[in-house]
Amino acid sequence: MQLSKFLPIGFATALLACSPETSLPILEEVEGQEQTRALEAETLYVVSGRDFRKCAYPMCSGYFIKAVNKSKTTCLDGSKQTECYVSDLDLAAMELPEAQAVSLREVASSGAVLFSGHIQPLSEQFPEIGRLVATKGFTNRSGAAAEGTLHRVESSSITCVQAPCPNLLARKFNSTEVKQVTDLNLAPLALPEDANAMLTEQALTNGLVVAGSLKTKGAKKTFSVTQVFDRVQPEVPLCHADVDCGENAHCDLSECLSPCAPGMVCAAVCMGACKAGQAPEPSLASCVDSCDGPSLDGSCYCDDSCTFYGDCCLDYLAECQ
Repeated sequence: MQLSKFLPIGFATALLACSPETSLPILEEVEGQEQTRALEAETLYVVSGRDFRKCAYPMCSGYFIKAVNKSKTTCLDGSKQTECYVSDLDLAAMELPEAQAVSLREVASSGAVLFSGHIQPLSEQFPEIGRLVATKGFTNRSGAAAEGTLHRVESSSITCVQAPCPNLLARKFNSTEVKQVTDLNLAPLALPEDANAMLTEQALTNGLVVAGSLKTKGAKKTFSVTQVFDRVQPEVPLCHADVDCGENAHCDLSECLSPCAPGMVCAAVCMGACKAGQAPEPSLASCVDSCDGPSLDGSCYCDDSCTFYGDCCLDYLAECQ
């Protein structure tokens, strides 16, 4: 019996996409692409410790780093060592506020931060001493030092109509190794069910940086996650007024922001974000000097009933509550 005679073409194709005969060529194609990516990709590093030797900076007092998933790391001089000395963690490309950069360096010293980047000479004056130029950072959600094998788990773009389905790929960092995954085991993280669902969705949509291992039993390929890492994003200082932002900056109250951490229940307090430069002239469609009435142009309202009618100005909560 021919399946295609009794099922729509798209449905039959979806079934074939998950069969053992067709999944292997897909994986071989991905591995070929991965080898090309590995030649162009940055290396993922972790800080293995601070340098407490007694000598002048920059020869001492920096950091020791190592490439994750590797027994040897290629240092600035081309030699392969267990770890490499760098005088600085250069985070300029990550565009972090200074206070956040200082804090991240402190956390990195415990081995809880992964940095993607390159080792480059410190300067023309010290061409033999390296610095780690980081373009991306990932912090361990648990705050513990990174342990185990590091992977990026992401969608394989394979759609199936029945399980087990290899709808995920586990790419090993600093390697061309890539494995198909049919199931994510998040039990070692001891998280609530809704948090597990969010992590699974993140893996399928944007990818997830994790530590863990893959176990295969027949057609089922389960990746057990022991650690999760979040991408480091620049922190935006929150404010109530311009005076909170210091010189040459203003408090932008056009959006209602919350100081609460994700998942926390907090009071309905709106804050703005500090932005560089002087504040622009108030918009006519604003609640500035218009509380308890319409905006200057009459296009929106700033009174108690606007929330009922749905015609509040965008800055109503920030200006009038």
